[in-house]
Amino acid sequence: MALKINQARFTKRIIRVRPPKFDHFKISAGVFTGELTQIEHIRIIFYVGVRRGDAARLGKQHIRNNIVHLMTEKSQGKMPIYVPVHPVLAVSIAACLSPGLAIICKDDGTHYTKEGLGNYFREAVEAAGIPVTKKGSKEKGYSGHGLRKASATIAAESGATEAELNAMFGWSGHQMAQLYTKNADRKRLAARAMQKWTHPTRWWGNSNSHICNSKRNASRTEVVTTFGKVVILKRKSQ
Repeated sequence: MALKINQARFTKRIIRVRPPKFDHFKISAGVFTGELTQIEHIRIIFYVGVRRGDAARLGKQHIRNNIVHLMTEKSQGKMPIYVPVHPVLAVSIAACLSPGLAIICKDDGTHYTKEGLGNYFREAVEAAGIPVTKKGSKEKGYSGHGLRKASATIAAESGATEAELNAMFGWSGHQMAQLYTKNADRKRLAARAMQKWTHPTRWWGNSNSHICNSKRNASRTEVVTTFGKVVILKRKSQ
């Protein structure tokens, strides 16, 4: 009987370097030093939160009743996204005086190709002194997809649910949305826990610093902890 050998065991594992997300400061006009139109284009990609291919074909016909409605390229036109137009997004779209339907367009009013938009964005990022993602390099840099990640992060930290994130970013299931909601939930839980601390300066530095107050009688001791929880310690009978 011939032995079957899994050849994949002997192949070198390729580690993919994922681009980091932009923080809100890097998206501001004060960081990008390009032309005004270039800055507005970057804001549009951020506030709509679309992938590069969808951003390249985004047009005025996709805005209906103040909502961006677009069938995503990755799903081959099967998955829709619905993004309400944020006031800042409305200002940025109005500032891009396109003679045609294209919103993120070239000087002649025509759409960028998917690759052309990537080059356009890379030039804007480099001009701002921000490191960019380079093909074949192990060093982390920023790419247009980082704007989408930043948009999803801010939406989750603002309280968006998994279903709401799916509707905005064209995801299905729970896997992608949970990446953002889990981190946001942990931050909220930590903030909530810190709010439960009661007058920490009253006990800081004491040998029993985890106890705020205690009441003792013949049968038990009631201990009030720093989190407001009452712990009852029963005394052993003699």
